[in-house]
Amino acid sequence: MAAGYITSVSLNPYLVDKDTGAPLSGGYIQFWKDSDRTVPKLVYQKVTTGTDPVSGDPVYEYVALPNPIQLSAVGTIQNAIGDNVALYYYPFDDQGNVELYYVAVFNSLGVQQFVREGWPGSGVSGAGSDGGAGADNMLSNSQFVEVLFNTATGLTYTSTGSADVVFPIAPDWDLLVTFSGIGTLTVNRLAIAGNANLETNPPYVLSINAGSNIASVVLRQRLEHNPGIWSAITSGDGGYIAAFMLLGPSTNAVMNYDPSVGAVQQLVAGNNVSAEYTSYSNTVQLTPSANTDTADVGYVDILISLSSAGTSLITSIQVLGLETEIDGVAYIQEPVNRQIDHLFNYYNEKLQYKPIPSWLIGWDFPMNPTQFLGASVAAQAVGANKSYYAWDQTIAFQSVDSGLTISRDSTGGLKVLAALAGQHALVQYLPANIAKEMLSRSKCVMVCANGSVAVSATVSLWYLKGTSTLPSTVTSNNSIVATLDANGYPATLNTPGGGTWVQVPRSNLGGSAITNTATNAALFTIPVTPTGGSTFNQIPLNGWDMLGSADILNATYFAIVIGTASLAQNDYVVYQAITCQDGDIPTIPAPKTKSAHLQDCQQFYWSTFPYGVVPAQAAGLAGCIFGRFGYFYNGASNSAASFSVNVEFPVQMIATPTTMTTYNPINANANWYNNAIGADSGTATLYNANQNNFGIIPNIVGTDNPYNDVYIHVSADARLGQ
Repeated sequence: MAAGYITSVSLNPYLVDKDTGAPLSGGYIQFWKDSDRTVPKLVYQKVTTGTDPVSGDPVYEYVALPNPIQLSAVGTIQNAIGDNVALYYYPFDDQGNVELYYVAVFNSLGVQQFVREGWPGSGVSGAGSDGGAGADNMLSNSQFVEVLFNTATGLTYTSTGSADVVFPIAPDWDLLVTFSGIGTLTVNRLAIAGNANLETNPPYVLSINAGSNIASVVLRQRLEHNPGIWSAITSGDGGYIAAFMLLGPSTNAVMNYDPSVGAVQQLVAGNNVSAEYTSYSNTVQLTPSANTDTADVGYVDILISLSSAGTSLITSIQVLGLETEIDGVAYIQEPVNRQIDHLFNYYNEKLQYKPIPSWLIGWDFPMNPTQFLGASVAAQAVGANKSYYAWDQTIAFQSVDSGLTISRDSTGGLKVLAALAGQHALVQYLPANIAKEMLSRSKCVMVCANGSVAVSATVSLWYLKGTSTLPSTVTSNNSIVATLDANGYPATLNTPGGGTWVQVPRSNLGGSAITNTATNAALFTIPVTPTGGSTFNQIPLNGWDMLGSADILNATYFAIVIGTASLAQNDYVVYQAITCQDGDIPTIPAPKTKSAHLQDCQQFYWSTFPYGVVPAQAAGLAGCIFGRFGYFYNGASNSAASFSVNVEFPVQMIATPTTMTTYNPINANANWYNNAIGADSGTATLYNANQNNFGIIPNIVGTDNPYNDVYIHVSADARLGQ
């Protein structure tokens, strides 16, 4: 019986007569199994049997008391020789299963005073030799079943001089090493055979070899956001920790409880000078926490100081929080699969950060090609509560006329500045085939943005049905948004041709936002730019789900709207990225090459102009289309023969271009350039335009030259909502 002994929190229980209140002098207590009240069950006292030869700490043992226990003259607990003692229960059987007590108290005449059934019932559920008070190990990856280095080669670090180094060696485990000069540290994980029959049956042991010039080696697991975990609420009342570790031969280790603010308390120490693996356990009572840190920044470190020279071997590290003192708590064995299950805390944040593809196009803004207006877009005098295309796949809504200037921030993000005080929104449309697939799955959104001031914002998702016509950003300067409410939600909508905009419902999952119950949208705050301006706030939002509605099949377009509250003149928001992804864990957008981003955007708008060059006459020959056209001369005039060129789009466009325009690459007074005669040579006819290609027929002016080299720039516009 190495564990599971439980005492009451009372230092000296005082028993009195039920009728007179006088001490039960000469009374007695009897103890039986609660499940069979004819079978006696032993209780114990804790005695000191010596001191540890290394640490000097007392060594304790539990000794059975008489059953029944004769009470003292003043009604307190005593042993057979009359010493006042604390009473320890062992509410388990030999296999560690719960086995509670039935307790009866009598006066000196044998008159029963009271009984306790199922005692002690509080906090006992399967402990005994296998654990403590039914708890799980509060440390994760306790046998190093997952590590962050190649186990075939191990991890070797060589310091070139004095340095403090932190190694993340395993999920939830760091190694803190102080080098006093040139030195080498090696970490390995050793796989243990089953027939080794080590105590706790560990699958793996961590081996740490400290070379020369190493001042300290500390193994750390940090319990984030727990500034006072397990500490006593009132001094001397509860707040126990049971600690355990298995040490290999020639290994010395000290485990400490170290809050982010406050005193360090030792949990357990062990110095294994034997040739065998040896376990060390201890139960200590923590003082009330003095940690002034809040849970946002506070933590407790479990620190294990190891030898600064030679090899340390350690595994099966355990910490349990207890309400009562239970000594000798053994390691709670878990299979490898279960230990891996407990590592979600480690992988969750990393998985949320890991980029995944977004359905949105061009909204990884540093990669947006800004093909048709360029990166800098002056304030547009198109009216109040009107919209226009600013960047690729990016419609800007303004609540006041000429209210916005848009530019590329120094970080590459899209900077929306309030030229006049007012609100703005960003809108993107996607076509029916994408809309139907998107809406068939739950959706989440990540907004990576900063503001010159903190500003409220709203994200809402929509689909159009009943029409294949979108509001026109050309003929009426309209988008889905007609007006915004105070937080940037579309208060009124522009609905074309008898169609209906339907909002995608959002449950109250939150993320960094709340669900605005009046609008069913995600309401959040875009924070002020972090110090230095280089790190963007990542605002995760989730909860959009059509729940398999048959109406998904009626969707003709999808729209996402990000609107803001009013900004004062010259205040701004910088958007680094906005994603719309499947599932409930939003991330930053998966990285793609600049050419991949360009091709994505070329589905909607394509031009022969180089990346970042706004379509215009006299833009230069770079990237333009070349064609050679032959002639024959009949003595009076020239006639053209086969004067056409077929041009393939680099990607299939989302639809047949609504408009196509030709440009002279050299001069501004004609739309193609004849290099052979060095002159501007008239117009060109575009024919047979479709989603994949188009043709060009230049209108050639007669010449004696047998051929002409013709250069021409072209833009093709299939943007949604033109």
